[in-house]
Amino acid sequence: VSSIDEVDTTPKEEEPSTPIPDALLTRVFSSKTSNPSRYCPSCGSGFGSHRPRFCYYTGKYYCANCHLKEQTIIPSRAVRRWDFKAYPVCHYALVHIRKNKFKPLLRIVELNKDLYLHQKQLKEVLHYRQRLRNMREFIYTCRHRAELLDLLKSKTYMLEDDIHAYSMDDLVKQHLKKL
Repeated sequence: VSSIDEVDTTPKEEEPSTPIPDALLTRVFSSKTSNPSRYCPSCGSGFGSHRPRFCYYTGKYYCANCHLKEQTIIPSRAVRRWDFKAYPVCHYALVHIRKNKFKPLLRIVELNKDLYLHQKQLKEVLHYRQRLRNMREFIYTCRHRAELLDLLKSKTYMLEDDIHAYSMDDLVKQHLKKL
């Protein structure tokens, strides 16, 4: 296990905001198809004689002050290619991915509907999510509601209407067969 994201699965306290939009990027970037500009998109400083560093999350090149060679799993690669390898990202991207790690922002049915066909275990999870959603009325009206909801911990979104919404934490656990 080589990723920072796989080590700790407890929600973090609020981290500083980032200049990245408040949604997970779902496009896959490659350093082979991206050309660096002359300036760091984060701080605006010029690269000069220093070699810029590529961020696999944003698809842009950053200076050494903004890209600390930190690595994490890239959401778009997980959803589109079922690739859970850690890639280098700029610091802002790392903070952004960590901040959104537990939010169900990735709709599999929109981003890669074939994933259910290729990942048998993910299809089983979908089946269990459907069953759990069908039990929603019972859970919310049951006299043991608090205990039942406590079993779901921070995953109560699985009881809602969108059974195709996953968090990065869900996908990592699914990949590690711990979901």
